[in-house]
Amino acid sequence: MFENRVEILVVEDDRVQAQRLLGLLASMKAPEVRVARCADLDSALSVLLTHRPLDLILTDLNLPDSFGLETFQALHSAAPTVPVVVLTGCDDLNVALTAIREGAQDYLVKSELSRELLVRAVRYAIERKHVAESLRLSEEKYRQLFENVADAVLTFEPEGTRILDVNPAGLELFGHSREELLRLRLKDLICKTGTSRRLVRKLLANAQATRSGMVRRFLKRGGSSFPAEMFATQVCSPDGTPLVIATIRDLSRITHFKLALELSQESFRNVVQKHADGIVITDPNARVLFANPAAECFLKGNLETTVGRHLELPVPPEAEAELEIVRLDGVPGIGELRCVGTAWQGDEARLVSIRDITERKQMEEQILHDALHDALTGLSNRNLFLNRLSHVLNLAHRTGDPFAVLLLDIDRFKNVNDGLGHIAGNQLLTRCAHRLQECLREEDTLARLGSDEFAILIESLQDSREPLYLAMRVQEVLKPAFAIAGQDVFISVSIGICLGPSAYGSPEHVLRDANTAMHRAKEVCKAGYVVFNEEMHERAIHLLRLETDLRRAVDLGELELHYQPIIELAEGRLRGFEALLRWRQPERGLVAPADFIDFAEETGLILQIGWWVFEQASLQLQRWHQTLPEAGDLTMSINLSPRQLRQPQLVERMGQLLESMGLPPGLLVLEITENALIEDGDAAVRLLQDLKQHGFQIALDDFGTGYSSLSYLHRFPVDLVKIDRSFVAQMGETGHHDEIVKAILSLAHILGLSVTAEGVETSEQLGLLRALGCECAQGYLIGRPATAELSTQLIISDRRWTTADLIIDSF
Repeated sequence: MFENRVEILVVEDDRVQAQRLLGLLASMKAPEVRVARCADLDSALSVLLTHRPLDLILTDLNLPDSFGLETFQALHSAAPTVPVVVLTGCDDLNVALTAIREGAQDYLVKSELSRELLVRAVRYAIERKHVAESLRLSEEKYRQLFENVADAVLTFEPEGTRILDVNPAGLELFGHSREELLRLRLKDLICKTGTSRRLVRKLLANAQATRSGMVRRFLKRGGSSFPAEMFATQVCSPDGTPLVIATIRDLSRITHFKLALELSQESFRNVVQKHADGIVITDPNARVLFANPAAECFLKGNLETTVGRHLELPVPPEAEAELEIVRLDGVPGIGELRCVGTAWQGDEARLVSIRDITERKQMEEQILHDALHDALTGLSNRNLFLNRLSHVLNLAHRTGDPFAVLLLDIDRFKNVNDGLGHIAGNQLLTRCAHRLQECLREEDTLARLGSDEFAILIESLQDSREPLYLAMRVQEVLKPAFAIAGQDVFISVSIGICLGPSAYGSPEHVLRDANTAMHRAKEVCKAGYVVFNEEMHERAIHLLRLETDLRRAVDLGELELHYQPIIELAEGRLRGFEALLRWRQPERGLVAPADFIDFAEETGLILQIGWWVFEQASLQLQRWHQTLPEAGDLTMSINLSPRQLRQPQLVERMGQLLESMGLPPGLLVLEITENALIEDGDAAVRLLQDLKQHGFQIALDDFGTGYSSLSYLHRFPVDLVKIDRSFVAQMGETGHHDEIVKAILSLAHILGLSVTAEGVETSEQLGLLRALGCECAQGYLIGRPATAELSTQLIISDRRWTTADLIIDSF
């Protein structure tokens, strides 16, 4: 019944009716019936957009999201070439008939539906679709031929000879526009003729008898004439009307063609003789009929001996190949041979062209090499390394052979670039690559992955300790100094080791874990190596989640400031507050800075967080000064991170913010750690001088913990130092720490600096600090960090702290 597979879409929201339809369709005799079912119009339209071509749509008109004729119109508009059979009830026959008038193929009444009626409707609809498609293709083919034929083609009436249609070649030949030509008759285009009707009858009679044309002179627009041969055929249009189709061929072109042919033959000889490609023409049996001079170097013989001999071709006609050649300079090279069928002096022949592609092949090889190798060191690059690692990983999955990847990163390489310049840095990388190659076996792969990062792939491990031994050899071979830019440069590398195959599914995952181990090595033991384990992966996941949560915390407002009071010991009154950051994380609760500040510094989030802290703390101090008479000259201490200090225009930005608030910069104490300053002493001095010029107070935080505190203190223009809590915590226990605190106080006072002690937790500590002449203190004894509301109450209370009544506050 059906020769091919049938694709049908059923649109029916009634489940019972749909099941009945699907059952009837499944019983159809066809190689394969595929039915898709939708319960609403929106789903059906989606299927029409995404489904392969359909043969038929069976649709109910009343759907949950469409009603009546609108349903058919929407489906027909979405798929105008797919026939639609409407499913209707007895009371909807008028709507179904309207749908047929608008283009539906048929309708079926649900209550009268049977297998025979359904199969007949489906068959008729699909057959009409195929007939319509064939007619459309036939018309399209005729139109393409009509539009693209090189000769002029006219259609006109046999009696009145009124021109009905013309192709583009006819418009070009006669020089008229289409509108002009369709207003003319055939006689208007022919010189010195009688009626066009008599001419057409004679032309048609000749065509039926001899199939020959009639030569006449035709007129162009403007009056010039030209000879042409006209052929005519009488046909019937689809509605039965007789038409004449005339083909008009311009004979004036023949003379031009002959002259052009002679010129082209001469040009061919000139071009071919001087062409750099070897050109050979052979007969079908590969006997040489013609060869140009350039072919001599490919054919290894002169033209006199070449013509007439048999040529061994490595490829059949309509094919191409590469072959070894001897170039004109006698040097071997690579040639590209192409063989195509052609004609030579009226007979079948083959045209063989041979082009010297030696330079192109060399360039392709160079491009491929450059795409897979590092331009600086000549080592494999990341792409080639991952390709090789993928091959080893696949092999390991089949054989179980272990392998290892070592990822190396040069410690403090940035110092070399900043200190000696990028040229010196590149020289160092190149010499590192040479030394690393000395450590490896021939079958191992060394690659530069980028910047100062190298990777080593060890295949077919015999001993699981081999990667460790190699890591130690690498450290040893890189230990001697490199002579760079007239200086001895010493370097070390941190190495991450990943062992395989494990359960790795891709080379990127192996490299990821080696990178995790390498970063762990940098954290715990620079110039060492670390073997990856699952705990590191879990830690990396934790850090990634932490970074994600921290980025959201900034946007979602989860960060808040707490304020710890700082008192003057001489009078026991409140001197100011230190702003301390807290993170109120929905799952973990209140998170202390120690759990995320270092990570924020590492990822760069500290820049956004640090500015938020500075802005919020300044705003809070402004509110206290504007609303509380007790605030007096209270100060606000704010910590600045090392990365913040390297921000350009930081000082100007802070000054502009305070100016907009009307807040004097002298009320802000910027706390900077000693380690942040001594990384670049000269730059630090310039920064502190800039801060001082803008009026800020500067505190040296965690004083006493750095290895060079005393020698560097006099260089920095600071206002006060803060004694680290580690010294304060042990005061009174051993005289040793009392002496350290006493020495710090003495040195600070000699340099004209005031001192604040951190971490004061006992009355004994407070008493000793007061006796030693320490100006200020902070700690749990004085007050824990508290919210802005509780800190406001503390300011209003105008409290005085004395040694006798101090206890650890709980707010």
